[in-house]
Amino acid sequence: MSQQPVMTLAQALALADTVTPAPAAAHEALSVLRAEFIKFREFARDCVEDIADGGDLDGPSLRAFAVKNGLLLPVMMPAPCGETCACLEYFSEDEFPVECLHRTALLTGKPEDPRETSEA
Repeated sequence: MSQQPVMTLAQALALADTVTPAPAAAHEALSVLRAEFIKFREFARDCVEDIADGGDLDGPSLRAFAVKNGLLLPVMMPAPCGETCACLEYFSEDEFPVECLHRTALLTGKPEDPRETSEA
């Protein structure tokens, strides 16, 4: 049995532009998907390059790559976000304000995620 060739996401996105013209909303969705794909690819590339250069891809490196590529958003928080604030594991309430890393919509897939705003 022959195996069907697998199309990469980049190939599928390029092919989508050649198909019968789609409504403007579909083109907008494809543009967003392309931008997200590029950010995830860059995040992966940063991680692999760190390893290839002899790095150990530690937590600080992953955080830096995630911020650089829009997966995490540093937000200066004047107080804990709530009782479940992850920052409370590392800082006491009297050490605030602290820089908190909020998950972005790119990472969560939830555009209305309250953690991506500075009011969280």
